[in-house]
Amino acid sequence: MMMNNNMLVLACTCPCPCPSYVFTKSVTDHPILTLSRSSSCLPFKIPPPNKGFLHIGPQLMGSGPVLSLSPATEFTFLITVTPVAKNFEADLKPMDMLVETEVPRAASGAVGSVKAIGNYASIMKTLDRAKANGFSDVLYLDPAHRTYLGDTSTANVFVVKENIISTPVLQGTILPGITRKTVIDIAKSQGFKKCWQFNVLFKDSGLGVVSEQLRTILDDIQMGASEDKWGWTVEFK
Repeated sequence: MMMNNNMLVLACTCPCPCPSYVFTKSVTDHPILTLSRSSSCLPFKIPPPNKGFLHIGPQLMGSGPVLSLSPATEFTFLITVTPVAKNFEADLKPMDMLVETEVPRAASGAVGSVKAIGNYASIMKTLDRAKANGFSDVLYLDPAHRTYLGDTSTANVFVVKENIISTPVLQGTILPGITRKTVIDIAKSQGFKKCWQFNVLFKDSGLGVVSEQLRTILDDIQMGASEDKWGWTVEFK
């Protein structure tokens, strides 16, 4: 939970108006999460294991009475809780990606490294075009050279070669996501080495053994089936 709070703090250009204790208490005391301890009282059904999950979405938005181009004077912090299906229908099956060579997902010097609405608004047309042509998502290249892999519309990219796992370096256009960090930590624990920059390589080789291995470990930790030695999970009592 603290990693989520840290991402919120990093996204703020001014001192974060939401202290960590407010963030934590807002999640643990959320009415829906309180009801979830007695699932019969919930206004919806939580998806069963491997079918989906209960998504907890902290959001911070400027809400002060300011119309000029300036930082907000007031902020609204809210948390949405809703059941969702898995992101991709294909789940652990290989996905078809449209490699986008013209439109970058995020520009250098902008908000590519924070989870802000501006990260997604500019790619909606590209994503719609890809899905209309039967693709699951879009794979973007780096904005400066269009030579290196960037990330997809909704996820970071990892490339596996033997015992080395490569992922784009964080230079302001890649989201330093929590899933990215957990995959890196799990990969290290399994004996993989890391490399932070790599040239583009396109090869359709199906679902990789390593992808399935790391995904299974992460799923087991999230579902409580394996020990969480990193302290990522929070138990609601």
